[in-house]
Amino acid sequence: MDGPRVTRGYLPANDSGNDLYDTGIGVEAFLSLEEPSIEIESPADLADEIVQQLYEVLKFVPETNEFLGWNGQIFVSDVQSHLRYSIRLLGSLDHNRSSLKKLRGRKFIEDVIWHLRDHPKIRRSSKTFDSETYKLNTPEGIVDLRTGQLSRHEKPSLVTKLTTTSPVEERCKRFHQFLDEVTGGDECLQEYLQVMFGACLSGAPEAHWMAFIHGPTRSGKSVLVELLAHIMGSYAHTTDGSLFRKNGNDADANPKLFALMGTRLVIASEVDDGHFDSIMIKQLTGDSHITTRALYQNVVTFPRTFKIIAIG
Repeated sequence: MDGPRVTRGYLPANDSGNDLYDTGIGVEAFLSLEEPSIEIESPADLADEIVQQLYEVLKFVPETNEFLGWNGQIFVSDVQSHLRYSIRLLGSLDHNRSSLKKLRGRKFIEDVIWHLRDHPKIRRSSKTFDSETYKLNTPEGIVDLRTGQLSRHEKPSLVTKLTTTSPVEERCKRFHQFLDEVTGGDECLQEYLQVMFGACLSGAPEAHWMAFIHGPTRSGKSVLVELLAHIMGSYAHTTDGSLFRKNGNDADANPKLFALMGTRLVIASEVDDGHFDSIMIKQLTGDSHITTRALYQNVVTFPRTFKIIAIG
């Protein structure tokens, strides 16, 4: 019996309110599969065919139990529903009614997903993503912070973070004017802040420091840090002072700590210096790896790649 033949397909504009475009996954990545070279007779066959064609743009991370898909700039999460849709779509292209029913059945689809999760060609540890600490992903491409060289997004790279802007040559006059205003014209302080902000671009763990910015209300300190966070995009993460208090042991779920994986800048607000845990501060600013887990997920260990700026 002939198996289904896969040709080009397109997702409807609104698929159950969860459009591919909303999550940044390109239609081409999942739905432009070419006709397979073998007949599809089992879930394993279809899983192998999907991997053969999509291994560069599709990854599975066992620690977080999620599929990631390349959108042209980064690997984004939560693509499993779109993967299911593409599997069902293959069935609609087949003219053999019995094959169509089997291929679009719930069990068949889940079996394909199961085989994909275990496929070594797309299975990647969370440690392999965002691991090049001196490279910064921008909308125009990946910048080598040591040389200044920019590499275009010509092929998928194992990155999940992206800034909101790319490097420019011209001087940002309004920013420097604002910096002059919030520092009271102190040129040494302005230079210090720019060096500190520049250090946040890399994920290098060699620098062991944590900045604490304090001052009267309406002094511009929050606006300055929020501007930096906006520029850093998904490399930045905002949290609160509870991050600096020890919460159970490494095996306990700690979503706030888990959220720091792969980030470059952590902004902590509402911080009271009387509630710092010295052991936690050393862990968050030192060379040691961080071990934690998200809710209902496996334990993961990742290197520290971030700098911390606390606002008090």
